[in-house]
Amino acid sequence: FYALLVGRPPYPGRSLAQLWQAHSHGPIPRPSRDRPGIPARLDSVVARALAKTPEDRYPTCRAFTAAAAEALDIEPSTVPEAATADAVATRLDSVQA
Repeated sequence: FYALLVGRPPYPGRSLAQLWQAHSHGPIPRPSRDRPGIPARLDSVVARALAKTPEDRYPTCRAFTAAAAEALDIEPSTVPEAATADAVATRLDSVQA
């Protein structure tokens, strides 16, 4: 998400070791500082999404989307629930019948 906002990855580095070091121990970058025009109120949303420990991140993509939409003062788009294999099979059966 950070790369989509800013146009580059959040952490510099050419090797996996450099990237791991930056991601594990470096500060979480603020998109508003790295790209003018991004609202500062989105920084905390991105910081939580990039949190070092999974427990500190958003529990779901839906929660992340809602937080980003709120920070940007927009309505989140509605994304249908993911289809399960059973739901797809049922749908295929009804189409073939």
